[in-house]
Amino acid sequence: MRSTAICTLFLTVTLATAPQTPTKPDASKSTQEPSVQDESKAKTPLAPPAAAEKAADYSQQAFVIEKYLTKIRFENNGTSQREQIMRMRVQTQAGVQEFGQLHFPYNGANDRIEIVSVKVTKPNGAITSAGPDSVQDLTAPVAREAPVYSDLHQKDIVVPGLAAGDVLEYDVRVNEFEPLAPGQFWWEQQFVDKVIVLDEQLQIDVPAGRALKMRTKGSPPQVTTAGGRTTYLWKNTVLKVDDDDSSPAKKNKKKKKQVDPDEEVPDVQLSTFQSWDEVGRWYSGLERDRVNPDQTIRAKAAELTASAKTDTDKIEALYDFVAPRYRYVGISFGVGRFQPHSADDVLNNRYGDCKDKHTLLAALIKGAGLDAYPVLIHHARKLDESVPSPSQFDHVITFVPLKSGLDNAGDMRGLWLDSTTEVAPFRMLVAAIRNKKALLIPPNATAEIVTTPSDLPTANLQSLKVTARINQIGKLDATYNFTVRGDAELAFRIAFRGTPEAQWKRVIEYVNAYQGLSGEVDNVKVSDPSDTHRPLEFSYSLSQPNYLDWTTKTSQLAVPLPRLDMSWANLTDQDDDDRTKPFQFPAAPLESHESVKIELPDGYTYRAPVPINVKRDYARYASDYKLDGHTITVTKDLSLSLREIAANRGPDLRAFVRAVAADGNQSVFVESLSANSGSSIPSGMSAEDLNDAGMAALKNQNLRAATELFKKVVELEPKHKDAWNNLGRADLALGKYDDAIASFNKQIEINPFDEFAYNNLGLAYQSQQKYEQAVAAYKKQLEVNPLDQFAHGNLGSLYLEQKNYADSVPELERAVQITPQNPGLEANLGRAYLNVNQPDKALAAFDKAVELAPAPGIWNNVAYELSTHRSHLDKALTYAESAISATEAGLRNVNVDHVTLNDVGLVMSIGSYWDTLGWVYFQNNQLEKAKRYIEAAWLLDQHSEVGDHLGQLYEKLGRKQDAIRHYAMASTANHKVPEAEQHLKSLLPDSRLDVAEVERARADLQTMRSVRLPWSGKSAAGEFFLTFTAPTSQDGKPLRPDQAKFVSGDDALRNYANKLQTAAFPVEFPDDTPIKLVRRGVLSCTESTHQCQVVLMLPEDVRTVD
Repeated sequence: MRSTAICTLFLTVTLATAPQTPTKPDASKSTQEPSVQDESKAKTPLAPPAAAEKAADYSQQAFVIEKYLTKIRFENNGTSQREQIMRMRVQTQAGVQEFGQLHFPYNGANDRIEIVSVKVTKPNGAITSAGPDSVQDLTAPVAREAPVYSDLHQKDIVVPGLAAGDVLEYDVRVNEFEPLAPGQFWWEQQFVDKVIVLDEQLQIDVPAGRALKMRTKGSPPQVTTAGGRTTYLWKNTVLKVDDDDSSPAKKNKKKKKQVDPDEEVPDVQLSTFQSWDEVGRWYSGLERDRVNPDQTIRAKAAELTASAKTDTDKIEALYDFVAPRYRYVGISFGVGRFQPHSADDVLNNRYGDCKDKHTLLAALIKGAGLDAYPVLIHHARKLDESVPSPSQFDHVITFVPLKSGLDNAGDMRGLWLDSTTEVAPFRMLVAAIRNKKALLIPPNATAEIVTTPSDLPTANLQSLKVTARINQIGKLDATYNFTVRGDAELAFRIAFRGTPEAQWKRVIEYVNAYQGLSGEVDNVKVSDPSDTHRPLEFSYSLSQPNYLDWTTKTSQLAVPLPRLDMSWANLTDQDDDDRTKPFQFPAAPLESHESVKIELPDGYTYRAPVPINVKRDYARYASDYKLDGHTITVTKDLSLSLREIAANRGPDLRAFVRAVAADGNQSVFVESLSANSGSSIPSGMSAEDLNDAGMAALKNQNLRAATELFKKVVELEPKHKDAWNNLGRADLALGKYDDAIASFNKQIEINPFDEFAYNNLGLAYQSQQKYEQAVAAYKKQLEVNPLDQFAHGNLGSLYLEQKNYADSVPELERAVQITPQNPGLEANLGRAYLNVNQPDKALAAFDKAVELAPAPGIWNNVAYELSTHRSHLDKALTYAESAISATEAGLRNVNVDHVTLNDVGLVMSIGSYWDTLGWVYFQNNQLEKAKRYIEAAWLLDQHSEVGDHLGQLYEKLGRKQDAIRHYAMASTANHKVPEAEQHLKSLLPDSRLDVAEVERARADLQTMRSVRLPWSGKSAAGEFFLTFTAPTSQDGKPLRPDQAKFVSGDDALRNYANKLQTAAFPVEFPDDTPIKLVRRGVLSCTESTHQCQVVLMLPEDVRTVD
């Protein structure tokens, strides 16, 4: 049964200059749920469906690289010829989108590039080649914003006619005619490891006898020497990739495989440089004449340092000129040319990359009578001292010696400066390049490996003060005041400086989302992001309706402080027993101080959380909670003092982090002095506050409270611009369709051009199967907005419900045009195509739906449609099993004490999915398997379509009377399908018998869900939640609930839960998978009969959990 409620690939092809690493193919996945009527969005990454694993089955991969050959020939003078040959099989539309255009960057000053061939081979053997018109030579994007880097180019090639199933091949050659380092060459490469590659080879050809420094991480290369040349050959294959890391075994395996990023080195490194001093002398020669100050530079230096009293003052004044005023252009060291532009050029251009900004700063410092040296360093990887090579660096910073020689700790005496970040305080290095080995290059001395400082110029400091108030209907209004120094300061400065002031609110919203805060941000104020001499200060206000759930007797109030960032601990999933390296804390020393004072509403009693004080030699954390009447003050202080602890202290560190996290999860216990409900809305609230509270209640699925709040809004403001629509949405969710229709019509009366009202009106009519009125509403919405993102899809889905497939196709096609990335629309369109005999289009739409949202609902719907049409039943089986497996994961730990509407939704879904899998088995003629799943689904949701399926199954098994009974029940069950009546008439042609059977069936439907129990008291009624666990053996016996909880009703029934657990209920499971079903039961006890009757509600009728 249809449920009611690849991916983006990245492969950059590069043929870079000799000292660079070619980018390897990679793949990543991103899924996004579709927009729904209330404009909310959900993003849920889910694994794709996986059938039983088969050897060498790559059919589910977006593409497979069959051949990937890199050939390089180096000459003694440093020039080279490089060739890259690739052949890949593109298997999905995602692969087509990724490889429909190829990009080959190169350096125009040194390289000539030749596109030898780009061709596509079709499954039938036809070949299409890219002609000259398909190739464009473009300036690299960075050169468009920074013209001095115009040597950077790229060839863009449009691949002709590429489609899923094709084989794409290309051959590209690059001739490096001008060596970057005369007489020297180097190379490094990381082999493909995240996508399937059947044959990858790296072949490097060098003059025989040429001295090389070489390191290979894996197997050594094959070496051959002939004709005065030596060739090194490496091979690589990837025959399996981990698509799903969700299982405990895979997670554990992944833990064992984790490697410290600092320790990662390329698979292959080679270089003709024999020492680091040779590398230093080469780079020193490149920058020597560029960094020497001329008169202009000297004059500027004198102007900038005129008021400086010390050498350090001079350097700071020059740094303050270069760092913030000269725009950094993000080109890593080694991309394009290595030689910097002259200091004069950079001074006039007012921008530069890392080596250019260093050059200007160093020239100014020299112009002021001091000295400055370049330092080559890498942001990510650790320096491998065994292979001297420029490719080990991606950044240039500046060192200014203040005294000769080393200090007592063996460190260079001087100032370390990085002007590229633009807003880093003087002498600050980002964490990635602190305490890291680098190559220091004095102009007239030996270049040497040194270690950058560990300390920041000022300690990491984060201070937050919050004042907050919560009103009578739970709305939070708070003001946040931050003061930051250190690493967090730099991050915020970069964010605020790089964002227009009008959009600073977005920066705060992003940070709040990361730190676990939500709400409406306003009144953002920030001190000057460029003033690095003072701590950065910023503040904002935050409001959030329904922060305190005032509609319940008891609730938990979260402390409105951001989640403490504990990333300084650098904990990974690696087992502590396997660790050999010490735990390092580059953020130390760090001080974090947070405090909040909250004014709480009257009418409640409060209980504060428990303060904690956790001390270690490396860190301390303390929290305090003080409740004074209706004001609570919370403080949280964290200090980090040591920069390193031993590797064997992992359990200690994890315990500390857990304690901090546990304190962050503590909340204030709140109990109402009177059992508040939606009917006791506090007086004096504005219509907007009530509407906001209603929206929050609606979002939290507190539908009854939302209804009462919106009713109060329209009472206070009958012509409120949104409230009638919101009230209708709440009633629609509660199944009160007539009330919802009245509210939507009232909204239309107030605003005939409302953005959502006609759509929602159509949904209400459609829920009542009043199709004519629903069609009129959807069409009216399209008159209001012809490009409405919902109306065409809703209209198409209605036509599908009516089995009017011809009319559904154009509506759904328009919907997909308007909202092209909606998986639900694609699945519906596939269904429509399938029913108008366009199977190829149907399969393409289904594949697109699964690609956009590999989630249970989509898998199930595709499986059902395929099985209904007896098409691709193997694929239908895979999808149906995957939908059930993914949903079962959420039903393993259901508890009656914490039931959510999501739990109920999963139960409703599992019923649909059981029926779909059963129907797949039915179409495969596996009738006993089909029977187990369809019977369990029928007992769970009593959906007309499922009853009809069960009737067909019994009929095929020769059980005519059972088939008649179930066709009759299906004819009167919810969501009636006409096939049920047709099948009943075929077995009972006598209309009188037909009618009588349907009347008996109508009573049977409720009896099937009922249980009777003894009662000795007065008449009473109540509702309970019950949970049922799948039995270990499938003997068909009724099940007893393992949990029962009173939800609402007469107090006399509160203790009846134990009695309910002794009763046997008509609940079945199709197999012994250990899941739980949560059901809501309505209990009615009658004094006169001395009996109670429990009726299990259908999952779709459970609209609230209170």
